[in-house]
Amino acid sequence: PLQARMKRLPKWCSSTLSTTLAAQIGILPLLALYYGRLPLLGLIANFIAIPLCGALMLGGGAILLLCAVWPVTFLLQGLKWVLNVWCGVSRWMADLPLISLACPAPGGFFIALWYLGAWALSPFLLPGARRRALTVAAVAVAGAGCVAATLGSRLTSDDFVMLDVGQGNCIAIRSGSAYAVFDTGGTLTGYDPGQQVIIPYLNQEGCTRVSALFLSHPHQDHIGGAQALLEQDRVAALYIGGNPTDPLWEPALQAARARGVPVHYAQPGEAIAVGSLSFRVLYAGRTEDANDASMVVQVEKDGRPCLLLTGDIGGEPLSALVEDPVPLVQVPHHGARSGVEGDWLGRLQPRYAL
Repeated sequence: PLQARMKRLPKWCSSTLSTTLAAQIGILPLLALYYGRLPLLGLIANFIAIPLCGALMLGGGAILLLCAVWPVTFLLQGLKWVLNVWCGVSRWMADLPLISLACPAPGGFFIALWYLGAWALSPFLLPGARRRALTVAAVAVAGAGCVAATLGSRLTSDDFVMLDVGQGNCIAIRSGSAYAVFDTGGTLTGYDPGQQVIIPYLNQEGCTRVSALFLSHPHQDHIGGAQALLEQDRVAALYIGGNPTDPLWEPALQAARARGVPVHYAQPGEAIAVGSLSFRVLYAGRTEDANDASMVVQVEKDGRPCLLLTGDIGGEPLSALVEDPVPLVQVPHHGARSGVEGDWLGRLQPRYAL
């Protein structure tokens, strides 16, 4: 039906355009739900991608069949080169500005409404212009109500989310429409949690600005994803904790300077506002042991503690810092024995532990 409405276009053009439009309509809500992004230039990119992919599939299949009876390795090498070039072109297109737009994850009702609207607007099912106009109006009103209800509930709530970054620490905090991130995980194996976990999560949330990025101490499993996040031009301010002269800070600091992100060396007693929450720095050490130099932050709402962020500080030094009960605690050092020493658990009496 879409192609039939493009009679004035050349057949190859109408075929590519209608195929892309149909695919976009079919998967748009799922892209928003699972990846937190909506394609803006997909139609243009597919004018290049679809013909080339078709040619590569046909040509590659023919070469493989030929090689089954006559081992012409130079053709396989040529096919490999063409595929590498195509992968490079694909990566280049993926990095183009405005290739996609970050958006919040839609709810189940909105997704159902989208597909209902797509079905209702099908030319086969809507023969009359008046019926089509009424359906469009109904879908638009219902969709606007759904979006308004979703956004309204999010603008008045707070979320604390520990992200799965493997052997590392990363907690995302949302207060209304404002976001903060404490630590960014990381490993020594080439896995980048910034690119693979944190940025996709923020995109899915529709977060375009991180008000504050806190890095507790210079160990790879706490700062490994910071560089990728800072290079996204969405961090408003960077706060670093223990041992600020450690050379392991350098990649994150360079990324911050390159993007003009203000760098603050956390000072005990200072408070940083993010939405309706206050991030009060209890400690940021200058000790030989980087773990025990970890920045410790108490998140408060209306003057009451609601979350304690501890990095890798040991249980004994933590016991000297805290007094008031806190309902939610990030257990120091990933739950290692050294993190639960001392009497801080008895003082804080947390209901939940991360």
